[in-house]
Amino acid sequence: MPPYKISLNAQLAAAGKHEIVVHYFYGISGELMALDSTPDISQFVSVKSGDSYSAERDFVILPDKKLRPGSYVLQFSVLTWHYAAASNIEWREKWHDKGYLWTNSLMSQPMPFIIDKDPKFAQCS
Repeated sequence: MPPYKISLNAQLAAAGKHEIVVHYFYGISGELMALDSTPDISQFVSVKSGDSYSAERDFVILPDKKLRPGSYVLQFSVLTWHYAAASNIEWREKWHDKGYLWTNSLMSQPMPFIIDKDPKFAQCS
């Protein structure tokens, strides 16, 4: 499941018709992740049944000729287990006292955004 997808609208997103599909992964810290690293409990969040978790991170969409001014929807995928060299079953048993280790990926609902016709850019130093 790609980390994020951009579609023209929610109906096209549901139909799997995307303008952009990006395949790199970020961890809970917002840093690019290595997919073969060793599990680190600091990269996980415990959520009680019925509760939710949210995090705010800056997000940049890289320039792409497919994205012209207009309305779009963005969907994020959350890869909950990205350790190719480690068995999720083994780690689920090791961390059992902390709760159930969920390892299936999650996909957000489509979130609308707009690319302005005349965007204003900030001067970065």
